[in-house]
Amino acid sequence: MRGRPRVIKDGSITIGDHVRLVSDLVPIELHTVGGGSIEIGDWTFVNYGSIVTAYARVEIGRNCLLGHYVAIIDNDEHDMLDRSRPGLSRPVRVADGAWLCDRVIVLPGVTIGEGAVVGAGAVVTKDIPPWSVAVGNPARVIKQIPRLSHEPQAAALAGLADGGTSPNWG
Repeated sequence: MRGRPRVIKDGSITIGDHVRLVSDLVPIELHTVGGGSIEIGDWTFVNYGSIVTAYARVEIGRNCLLGHYVAIIDNDEHDMLDRSRPGLSRPVRVADGAWLCDRVIVLPGVTIGEGAVVGAGAVVTKDIPPWSVAVGNPARVIKQIPRLSHEPQAAALAGLADGGTSPNWG
């Protein structure tokens, strides 16, 4: 961990092994509300300025990359008719190996598939299939990408537990 993330916990937050949180320039915010849960898988990288808010559940898988100022929310914060109440919560899932570029916004109820890449500034309003590239507002799939194996990376990183040096994550 670099810097000091802002954590507001009225639920559970689980952070896996070897997760890197970079909060030095602008704090990362992890916020659970009313018993919500945030889960971040092993070897995931979260860059500064990112915000994850869970009223129900936000799951970020293993080996994911979150760029600067990514926002992931499982609730619109306010009901459409009665703005004094929170809206409906719908869980969000970012599957293993996904990459969310800078300033991506992921809205409630979305699943981003394994190995998917979401381009900078995209607003994700519906599910993104595995091994695809999505861009725009609203995000739309523009191409499929070859399924890559994380085995070489996982093997290299597993060596760290045996006293190896840290990988260069930038």
